[in-house]
Amino acid sequence: MPLSFQTILVICLDNLGDVIMATAILPPIKAAFPAARIWFWTKRYSAPILKEHPAIDRVVASDPFWMASPGQPPGRFREFVTAIRLLRQERFDAVLVLNAEWRRAFAARWVAPRAVRVGLAQRKSRGFLSQPVALDELQGRHLLDDYQRVAEAFLRKRLPPLVPAWVPTAGQRAFGEATFARLGIGLDTPVVALHPFAGKLIRCWPLTRFRELAWLLWEQKGAVSVLVCNRTERESFLAPDHAFPPRTVVTGGEYTLDQVAALLTRAAVFVGDDSGPAHLAAALGIPSVVLFGPSDPHRFAPRSRSPVKVIQADPLADLPLSRVLAEVETFWRRKGVGTHV
Repeated sequence: MPLSFQTILVICLDNLGDVIMATAILPPIKAAFPAARIWFWTKRYSAPILKEHPAIDRVVASDPFWMASPGQPPGRFREFVTAIRLLRQERFDAVLVLNAEWRRAFAARWVAPRAVRVGLAQRKSRGFLSQPVALDELQGRHLLDDYQRVAEAFLRKRLPPLVPAWVPTAGQRAFGEATFARLGIGLDTPVVALHPFAGKLIRCWPLTRFRELAWLLWEQKGAVSVLVCNRTERESFLAPDHAFPPRTVVTGGEYTLDQVAALLTRAAVFVGDDSGPAHLAAALGIPSVVLFGPSDPHRFAPRSRSPVKVIQADPLADLPLSRVLAEVETFWRRKGVGTHV
């Protein structure tokens, strides 16, 4: 292993939550190699959230042709190959493959055949990695522990537990303040962020419950809701039987992902399903209530230095509104003090 790396590529061709968790490995890599240029290869819809990350020099966005993004079709093979050709020009010294499987590992070797290529030895990826990381001690651990193990194998040292932390830029904060001011939502108006969607219906708390929660918080606290969704999901919010309280801000189709993050910074509490925006809210330090159905929270729950409360019910339709409201009230009173994971 060389004493220094000049160019490093992190591959995380996954959805938003995975990408947010992946950013936790960047600070120790940058600290170890402060002069290195770090590139990050991810899906198109996740890319905007990374464009001003202090540890990333360049983001390359292309969608895998074998899988879809939320609200989007699978990527095109030709565009994927175009991204690989662009990346090959950089002649990377090292590539870290997160959530490794054979197609991503093969792409890493195609991009940088002479580089150090590190990733978990799983899903037929071993043959394409120069430094495969054994899985034996990783079973049953959190996804972020997998990422940390890859980073430790690359750096050849143990790291303290990694936690994603997102600090909005001054520009993002200014955008959020200007947007709320334009919408007539003053600084003294409480804001609650809601994300009623996930990749599969069985991972979603009923939309009608989110609506009831929004109305209760509006009537009891005067809280304005920010509904986080994509363009396709927005159609559900606009249906007459899904009417939310006055002044509700619906993000789908109106704001880019980095702008959504700017709006989330005003939230006193986040409530959402097991999906990427929950990880973003937790990384922003927003006290979060995250609702899990059949997925394993020990593997996929957000990690944060701020309080996160996971509530699991399978099916999620059986989860009563009163239980979620009680957790929101707890965070409201404590104003983010304590940890509930």
